[in-house]
Amino acid sequence: MNLEVLGCMNAVEYMLGREVMRIKFYHAALVALLLVGVSRAEDAVLRELEARLDSAQSQKDMNIASGKIAAYLDKKLIEKEAEIAKNLDPEGLRLFTEAAKLWRDYRLAQVSFEGDLYRGGTIRPLIHNRTFSRLTQERLSALLRIMEP
Repeated sequence: MNLEVLGCMNAVEYMLGREVMRIKFYHAALVALLLVGVSRAEDAVLRELEARLDSAQSQKDMNIASGKIAAYLDKKLIEKEAEIAKNLDPEGLRLFTEAAKLWRDYRLAQVSFEGDLYRGGTIRPLIHNRTFSRLTQERLSALLRIMEP
């Protein structure tokens, strides 16, 4: 085998190794982000979803598991928003509803942007879900702080 072919093979192996490390990093980052803010000790459903993501054996499994976490956190956010909304006067409710809509628009735009950085890659859904979960978690934490006496 000539050196040029060997060099190309080493470059491909190097790039694949970097992609695997990137996937592991994003997985670890997603799990770490989810450890903060959502009453994790009391949330058996979230723990189970995280365990599924942690044990995922393929990119497809990671994409599916991270999507379930994103959907679950969104459900928690909707519940928290409803809890807050029921305690607001009409003007406060109008402002809160407007802020929530604008925040959701921001989340959608940010998720689209970060996911697009991996356009065409199988990791794109994981990045999309990771970003969605991170932003939703941040919003949940902010809403919890607002509700503190």
